[in-house]
Amino acid sequence: MTYTKASTKNIDNKSIDNIENEIYVMPCLNELQQTKKFGEIFGLETENREAEIIKDCTDVYEINCSSKDVCKRENKNNNAVDCSKQKLLNYLPYFDKGCEKTCKTYKDDKFWVKCIEHLNTICNEENENYKVIMVTHHNRMRKKILKFNIIPNQKNSKKPAYANCCCIKFIHNTDPIVVFKGYPDKYTEYSYIGITNHLTKEKKEKNELEITVGNIMKPDLTKLNKNITLYVIRHGNAMHNQPIKTDTGKSLDSTLTPLGIYQAEQLGKIIKEDIKENNKIVLVSSYLQRTQHTALTIRNQIKELNENDNKIFFEKINCFNKLSYHRVGPVGIEKLDEYRTDSGLTQILSDNNIDKGFQTNFETFLENHTSTTTSETAFGGSRKYQNKKTKKTKKTKKTKKTKKTKKTKKTKIKSDRM
Repeated sequence: MTYTKASTKNIDNKSIDNIENEIYVMPCLNELQQTKKFGEIFGLETENREAEIIKDCTDVYEINCSSKDVCKRENKNNNAVDCSKQKLLNYLPYFDKGCEKTCKTYKDDKFWVKCIEHLNTICNEENENYKVIMVTHHNRMRKKILKFNIIPNQKNSKKPAYANCCCIKFIHNTDPIVVFKGYPDKYTEYSYIGITNHLTKEKKEKNELEITVGNIMKPDLTKLNKNITLYVIRHGNAMHNQPIKTDTGKSLDSTLTPLGIYQAEQLGKIIKEDIKENNKIVLVSSYLQRTQHTALTIRNQIKELNENDNKIFFEKINCFNKLSYHRVGPVGIEKLDEYRTDSGLTQILSDNNIDKGFQTNFETFLENHTSTTTSETAFGGSRKYQNKKTKKTKKTKKTKKTKKTKKTKKTKIKSDRM
């Protein structure tokens, strides 16, 4: 198996204390397509379509790159392909027999076989102790990677789930540990692992399931190198999640919101405490920007990024942050502020010792960072979408002007007759 290394020129490896200079991208960490072929035909689930950030970091545009495309190119030269042209990414091969079988069709055990194979190849130095930060998505995590052994037995029961920035830790083949319970974005609809919700019990809206680490279907990690500690993480709050929840067509490659950045920072501080000086940090993500941004934000908390140590990471995280605030815009910031004061959420975070000072902490975070927002209300969308919008506006103005001209001419003729 061949790996194509990302460009790391002009980077001083010794100065970044044993942290990899790239993000390893696994196609099978991508979010599951809920609408499947129907969604592709009608342009649904744009939040799960890849996009590249434009030069000034203020928007994104769609790129023709998918796991299928990478597969085709790999078959030609047996190398992973960086088809999004982002220097810090290292795409990993992940397929069997051409393109007949992609990771979308893999069963759960097959995913872990391939995943372990990749991790063992990346983390191949016997004298190193590796901490692998692997960031994925909600449905991928709960339906494929770390499924639950509990099924709601009533129609009004909540579904088991993982909250934003929830982190599950695995050491070789030991039992999983919940490092961080995360931030629930739909606490009236889901039962989140490790989180007790007294509110819905009182209101009796839906039956609350008590989800514990014992309800995770433990994967077989016996073949995972013993020097690897694996953190499986759901990405932070994104544009298509509550409370922003962008409309279809405007959430292309849904990025983290400022709330998602805040959540990833809190998780990063917790993981930092679990890491020793001699540990080597490895980042793994999906193709989509929200997982890459989450991974970089966590890495930034472990050791703050600066231009001298790692120029590529430093520029990328600043670009991600700028994009996040620009796409959310002032209206989105207002929605986030309303969400911050949600008494139900605050109580859940406090009761479960997740973030007792959330209201104040996030308010301070927004005050310190909203200077980077633009005066425009930008809810994302592709460059194509923006162009269409501009053309439509121009056309409307032209039509109005034409109507006005016709009306003026008509008035003149009438006055002449009088």
